[in-house]
Amino acid sequence: MTRAPRNLALAGLAAALPLLVLHLAGARPCVSVLSGTLPPETTPAAATVLGPLYVTAWALATLVTPTLLLAAGILTIVLFLPSTAGRAYHARGR
Repeated sequence: MTRAPRNLALAGLAAALPLLVLHLAGARPCVSVLSGTLPPETTPAAATVLGPLYVTAWALATLVTPTLLLAAGILTIVLFLPSTAGRAYHARGR
């Protein structure tokens, strides 16, 4: 059996990990740096680094993760349907 859908799903879940780590580290208030205000509980240098990192991780988690999980689901359905696409994919030895 092919591992492509599982790899896509794992990649999708791995894309959400940076957001989880930054959120648990308390970086969410640092996003206020992007609007020109500093959060009171962090240093300006840390907020300047963590704010853009948090926004980047958020974009990655909200755009890439669902796309990869949907692709994994669709590929799983296509591979297990008795269709030409599934047979051709398995015939190539993937």
